[in-house]
Amino acid sequence: MKLRNVVGIVRGSDPTLKDTYVLVTAHYDHVGISASGDGDRISNGANDDGSGTVSVVEIAGALAALQQKPKRSIVFMTVFGEEKGMLGSRYYTRHPIFPLEHTVANINLEQVGRTDSTEGPQVGTASLTGFDFSEIGTILQAAGESTGIRVYKHPTNSDSYFSLSDNQAF
Repeated sequence: MKLRNVVGIVRGSDPTLKDTYVLVTAHYDHVGISASGDGDRISNGANDDGSGTVSVVEIAGALAALQQKPKRSIVFMTVFGEEKGMLGSRYYTRHPIFPLEHTVANINLEQVGRTDSTEGPQVGTASLTGFDFSEIGTILQAAGESTGIRVYKHPTNSDSYFSLSDNQAF
């Protein structure tokens, strides 16, 4: 079986910034059914991470349809093997299509739209892993405020989950 990363790009509009890249990623694999455990042993791939994959495709379509394109080039990529050790994202960082030294950010989408947190309903919110690791957290927080979405740093999960998804490979 061959697995592949799937990549698309919306080229930037600025003559200088078009040669810099923002990656928007998600993984398309999931673990299926757990071998052990009590109760529900199904690992729901629609949440982890069909929701992220669909979001990457929808964002790509929305940005491609804009008359005025973003200043930087936006790379959209769905990767394989996150659940087996971030295989697709690690492969990309060893064999990049676009130079990593010109890649300024990776926004990795996972479990998008889930509202059934163990802490209660999470409607109109987005918790970011690695919120303080770059300026992206505050940039997305400001964008959220303008659209009515509360973007926040979870007090315990933000940092602890950062190394458990494909963003870690970048």
